[in-house]
Amino acid sequence: MIRRTFLIIIGMLGLGFMAIFSIEPSFIRRLYYKIEDLFKPPVKLPPDSERLEAELSPEGETISVEMALNSRCTSDYDGNSKKFHWGMFDGSRRLSETQIKRIIHLARIPRFTGRKVEIRGSSRGRIRCCPCNERGCTK
Repeated sequence: MIRRTFLIIIGMLGLGFMAIFSIEPSFIRRLYYKIEDLFKPPVKLPPDSERLEAELSPEGETISVEMALNSRCTSDYDGNSKKFHWGMFDGSRRLSETQIKRIIHLARIPRFTGRKVEIRGSSRGRIRCCPCNERGCTK
């Protein structure tokens, strides 16, 4: 009975190790980071009144969308270059009203049809695209 239990446990461990090696390493890394994030305390950012103003790049209009989306994030705060982070903006800084208006102006979508799209900024610093057929959008 003890020998049978021992062989079952060794067999299950062997199958487990084979399964681990057959799984893609990036999946294991992502799983490890998710478990690690459960135990780490979240980084608290200062309130807007205490944040420094962000400096937008003067050549910002010429930066491609691909480069902006694929660049390393400066707001990850963990020093781990292998861990994926969204975006390229520093969450510890704030945007001024003029910078938000500039971003809204630069985000205008060129249209190939007669329909219009409006870009709106909110008081919380969020920018959203509003198709004109949506309720609340003025033509």
